[in-house]
Amino acid sequence: MRLSSSFALLSCLACAALPAAAHASSDASTNFRISATVPEACEIVVPDLTVDTGSGLAAGTVLESCNTQRGFQVVASYRPLDPEEKITLTYAGQSNSLHADGWQVIANRAGAQYGARPVSIWHDNLAQPLTINLTITYF
Repeated sequence: MRLSSSFALLSCLACAALPAAAHASSDASTNFRISATVPEACEIVVPDLTVDTGSGLAAGTVLESCNTQRGFQVVASYRPLDPEEKITLTYAGQSNSLHADGWQVIANRAGAQYGARPVSIWHDNLAQPLTINLTITYF
């Protein structure tokens, strides 16, 4: 019991002395550093980008979100195109004639990005419906 009483008394004295020490000098300052590591995360939310043989145009809005400072690419993948099929994909104001092999980089981004991007697809001589998938890859 005596040890507990002594410890309690010392604890109270130490607590009482702290506020006085903190106000002892107006020139005194305290510095500390807080740091955190935020994982890189990139996402693209895309509406259904399917065009059929009847209409010549499809349009929508894509939500692009990436917090990496390294930059990234937006890549379109789709079925291989027949030689007579011509597809133009416009992403955020930049037009791309899609390659016949079934994939293409359609945008390069430097640094972190967030926002809605307009997308439209125009086609000529589409033989069968076409679905375009958009993904993000890091540099």
